[in-house]
Amino acid sequence: MNILYEDGKVQAVLDWSGFMIGDPAMDVARTEFLLSIPIKLLFPELDPDQVKEIYLKAYRQTRPLDETNIAYYYAFRTINALSEGIGGHTLLGQPEIIQLLLASIYEITNVKIKIPS
Repeated sequence: MNILYEDGKVQAVLDWSGFMIGDPAMDVARTEFLLSIPIKLLFPELDPDQVKEIYLKAYRQTRPLDETNIAYYYAFRTINALSEGIGGHTLLGQPEIIQLLLASIYEITNVKIKIPS
């Protein structure tokens, strides 16, 4: 079930279904997206900014990060999530999430999207 054990201890978690080789900034942006928008509905007691900062600090300690393209990939993931939400995704289709997605897209791109009713 994607978990490797050795001597009764978890050694690694694997998930190859979304595997790809690319710019590490894309992976960081996708993780930042998860830690920014869905987390607000799933774990409202958490501070998303604090969680993101902990994640980025740990990432930067592991490897260098060229942050040039993070906003681009974040916008791309957010637009994709909006499409999924409009298409009926259980979590991303929640009205609160749709509004957060629209606000995030506008904040990054200065493009206001109107969803037809």
